[in-house]
Amino acid sequence: MKIPKEIIALLGVVLCVVLAGCGKGENSAESPETEQEETVSEQEETETEPEETSSEQEEALEPEPETEDSQVASSELSGAYQQMAMYIQEGFRMYHVEGEYQAYFGPIEGGASGIWVDGCYVGIWDETDSNYFICDILLEGEGDQWREELAFTYDAEADWYVFSSQYEPLFAGDSLWKEWGDSYATEVKDNCVCQIAIARDADIAAPIRYDSENGPMEKDLYLDHLWNFSHKIIAYEIIPKAYFYWDERLDVDISIRYPQVELETGKEEMEEAINEKLREAFFYGYGWGDEDNVLVPGEEMYTDIERYYMITREDERYLSMRIYEYNSSRLANHPNEWETGITFNMRTGEVVQLEDVLGRDRAGDDYTLGDLLDSGAFRKLWVWLPEDGDWIEELKEESGDDLLSEYETDFYLTDTGLGLITSLYRYYTCLEADYEDLGIKGF
Repeated sequence: MKIPKEIIALLGVVLCVVLAGCGKGENSAESPETEQEETVSEQEETETEPEETSSEQEEALEPEPETEDSQVASSELSGAYQQMAMYIQEGFRMYHVEGEYQAYFGPIEGGASGIWVDGCYVGIWDETDSNYFICDILLEGEGDQWREELAFTYDAEADWYVFSSQYEPLFAGDSLWKEWGDSYATEVKDNCVCQIAIARDADIAAPIRYDSENGPMEKDLYLDHLWNFSHKIIAYEIIPKAYFYWDERLDVDISIRYPQVELETGKEEMEEAINEKLREAFFYGYGWGDEDNVLVPGEEMYTDIERYYMITREDERYLSMRIYEYNSSRLANHPNEWETGITFNMRTGEVVQLEDVLGRDRAGDDYTLGDLLDSGAFRKLWVWLPEDGDWIEELKEESGDDLLSEYETDFYLTDTGLGLITSLYRYYTCLEADYEDLGIKGF
């Protein structure tokens, strides 16, 4: 029987469809298995990666310096740098620093072990017994570059920082502490780990996780004192006062005990003049020739200053005293101590000059310390050096040509004589002589 062409064509189409379906079924059965095997293989490779890279961890401890293209925003700073930025900003507010400064942070160094913050190692191992971490910082702004350094301890369990023993000259504004040349700025910038702009009112969005030292505190007080039941009856009273200035953050501790005079009614103008001169005598600074050589505690750094006095004469005619100072600075080789003197004529309120005591002929431009010591009338109250020598003879040799006009703040009066405050090398002592032995009359 002959099969019609139409049926043969239809059978061909059906056969093609069947064969195509079978081929698609084979491919669809193999494809999921193949994809699953590839996925498992990739997972196995991923799981083995930590084992392969963990041995390289020590080599990657030190972070690479940030570049201009990779500077981070404050919200992205690692914990240590974020806390340091906020701590500096607190200082801006505490010390009233205006303007915006770019802070360049170097790597964190030191400590008895490495420091991990937010899962990242941010320190450089340094063989040291210190538990402090230290970070060099450059603050750049307002036309200046300031070298700064922060020191802190870190409690990893509590994620807590304690700042102390800082080096922050910007807050004292003393250029003596900032002049380190361009090499420091270049070094910090070259090794900069991160950079952030800091200003008083900027927002650094992060919780504070640190303790810090206190900023400046100031007090000027009257001291309770016993009434003077001396046999002397004089028309004025000495009221003791005490001035204190502390700044833990900049390591400043200043205490000044000074007298204030109260005169009888009707002498208010003279009383004010005397007290003004007394305050000048006790509140001098270290201007090295500056005419406005006054103490500005807020510009001091890393120093202890103690000043107090001993009244050597107190009567109707004269009020005289020795002013003692002890000071110690963090960068000094040793502490220092010295004295100055001041004497008042209590009838006029004027400061007494040395020529008023010795007479103009012995206190003029031609009369020297050596000339005065040649009288043989002076005796030393104590001696430091030379141990086996004679202080007065050594003093004459070293300073005998000094004019007596240079001793206007280095003398005082007693009831019976004249005192000189003299220095030899880095030591000092007081020399005293009776008025009679010096040929002085009327005192």
